[in-house]
Amino acid sequence: MITVREVTSRADFKKFVAFPYDLYRGDRLWVPYLRSEVEYLFSAKNPFWLHAERALYLALDGERVVGRVAAIKDDELVTFRTEREGVFGFYESVNDAAVGRALYGAAEDWLRSRGMTRLVGPMNPSTNEECGFLLEGFETPPYIMMTHTPPYYLGLAEGCGYEKAMDLQAWLAPITERNLARLDRVAAGVRRRWPELELRHVDVKRFAEEVELVRQIYNRAWEDNWGFVPATPAEFDDVAKRLKSLVEPKLVWLATVGADPAGFVMAIPNYNEVLAKMGGSMNPISIIKFITGKKKIKGIRLMLFGVCKEYRQRGIDACLMYESNKAALALGFKEVEFSWVLEGNEMTNRAASMMGGRVYKNYRIYTKDL
Repeated sequence: MITVREVTSRADFKKFVAFPYDLYRGDRLWVPYLRSEVEYLFSAKNPFWLHAERALYLALDGERVVGRVAAIKDDELVTFRTEREGVFGFYESVNDAAVGRALYGAAEDWLRSRGMTRLVGPMNPSTNEECGFLLEGFETPPYIMMTHTPPYYLGLAEGCGYEKAMDLQAWLAPITERNLARLDRVAAGVRRRWPELELRHVDVKRFAEEVELVRQIYNRAWEDNWGFVPATPAEFDDVAKRLKSLVEPKLVWLATVGADPAGFVMAIPNYNEVLAKMGGSMNPISIIKFITGKKKIKGIRLMLFGVCKEYRQRGIDACLMYESNKAALALGFKEVEFSWVLEGNEMTNRAASMMGGRVYKNYRIYTKDL
């Protein structure tokens, strides 16, 4: 018999964190998360929880953990979207409809009791982090900070009454001189016509100022996107600090028009190529693997790419893409994943196509009325 228990003890929290490592054992494509990073996401140090609350649940068959889920009420989401919308995230389970019903039921009941009228997910814990169940592209490993989930998750969700809310795409493109040539011609033309446009990569010596500039662009450029919730200054600073040691400054470019921020692009090396060998922990051996392995990384993930709406359709996207990928080529990277991209995002789809890209993975966000 399947039972559900809310996580209220440290022992159960450890089981919640540990379950995916058991579930995906033997899956050569799953990349183990660093346990310390997962624990941090749920800790009081994460500023997301200053405006959100959650309940964590374990599904049990006897005392054996067979699934987990988080129910999340985000006040920023409710305020910005003006809807009583709750979130489910961090879903993992065995392939058992009874487990799915038990977990989704627990999340739904908790959110309903807090006045939510609709549920959306998975988001871990928001669209500013990982989200979506893998829909297509199961045969290749995920890039850094992208999900990898089994096909049966789709059926479990749909069997509990969930419907498609939005599909997200991942494009993959080779980084070559030939693919950069077309972008070079477009970017050169834009700069000739628009001499006040300035493009530069971030200055790590002015880290705090650069992060605030990027935050302004991020919130302006994404404000009309499906599912977007503005990142608070504390959240944005926190993410920036977590990523600082992973970012290659030459892959982060800013566009300004005079003193006005206009757009930016940020790519990071695909550290999953190294994390796959570390087993989810940091110890002397895994640290050595990381230090030696990161020099051999071949891919980058273009994870943030936006232009403020008043500056769109003027070629800034092509200029940013050209500079970022030109730097990536010089650094020895061979391919770029554009992810995730909302289906119908014409600007990014156009840029990815110009780079010779193709959609090779799709992810699905689900929704259900409560």
